[in-house]
Amino acid sequence: GGWRQDPALQAELQGAEEELRRQESELKQARAHAAQEEELMRRELLRMTALAEQENTRRRLLAGQQAAQRKALELETKRMEMEAKRRHFEQEQKEEAELAVRQMQLESERQMHELDQQRKAIEMQRQAQQQAALQKQKQMEMEMQHQQMQATLKQQQQQQEHAAHLQQQQQQQQQ
Repeated sequence: GGWRQDPALQAELQGAEEELRRQESELKQARAHAAQEEELMRRELLRMTALAEQENTRRRLLAGQQAAQRKALELETKRMEMEAKRRHFEQEQKEEAELAVRQMQLESERQMHELDQQRKAIEMQRQAQQQAALQKQKQMEMEMQHQQMQATLKQQQQQQEHAAHLQQQQQQQQQ
């Protein structure tokens, strides 16, 4: 235990202890600093992970939106095509219906014309028959008149003959 009393040794020992304490303090500081750095890095990493996740989510959403837009566009195109087809079909049907109506009109006009012709023919036939009947009637009347005239002439002739005969008789009686 003699060295404790040695001032030179004591001073050296003290110096060594101070150096050790200083180094420990530095180490503590360095450790604290490292922990701080680590915390900062951990936070940064978390922040970057969150950002990356956000970006992924944003991209997914965007992709989803784009897909939905594409789908909507496809559906709209299909709808427009269907609409065009429907309009075309309706137009065709309308034209067909109009054509059918026109044909029916033409047919009915044709039938009306035919009926009109038949009516005219019947009318003409009736008139011809009426004319023939009138003609016949006139002819019969003329024949009747002729017969009457003949009869009258005959009667007059007979009367004249009778008168002449009477005259003759009278003359004979006077003689």
